[in-house]
Amino acid sequence: MDISDAARRLHDSAIVIDTHVDTVVRWLDLDEDLGTETGNGYMDLPLMK
Repeated sequence: MDISDAARRLHDSAIVIDTHVDTVVRWLDLDEDLGTETGNGYMDLPLMK
């Protein structure tokens, strides 16, 4: 499947945040460092690796 140039530009310029795992709430409201493994069962960058 080919992706149009317009779709590729839109994808490349978009900021996508997965709020299903409460990432934004943990980052903004709870001031959690998502780059550090929390061990609390929630998604963080080390866990994603």
